Amino acid sequence: MDDYDLALKYTLRLISSKDYLEQTIREKLKQRKYSAGVIDQVIERLQELKYLDNTEYIKTFIEEKIRKKDGPSKIKFKLKSLGIEEDSIMEHLDEIYTEELINENIAYWIEHKYEEHDDKQKFLNFCRTKGFRIDMVLNAIKDKE
Repeated sequence: MDDYDLALKYTLRLISSKDYLEQTIREKLKQRKYSAGVIDQVIERLQELKYLDNTEYIKTFIEEKIRKKDGPSKIKFKLKSLGIEEDSIMEHLDEIYTEELINENIAYWIEHKYEEHDDKQKFLNFCRTKGFRIDMVLNAIKDKE
């Protein structure tokens, strides 16, 4: 087997268990000392086969984080830390994470965590760490009271 076949076999084994970004696959192949030409060929082949799609990765990532009740700011931060461009993040985040969904997730945290915190400030800090804007949380609390 030549380098291309070995690199392709390696990446197919990787992506069989979970989705990866193109950038992550490139880094993993570089760590294994494959040439830039081989890496480009492998990436191109994976894209042809529709095994490597950053758009689908971003959408799936956002949907998973919404299910975990994370806020938009936290999701955006995590995607940026993976090397995804902000324009791409915002395009998909705005499309998937509607204001209605944001309010539903804030309402979930109000229902499940608001009583646990001694004061409103601790709860607001909790919501900030979950990635929600404070003004939206305050509005949701006001609507609940």
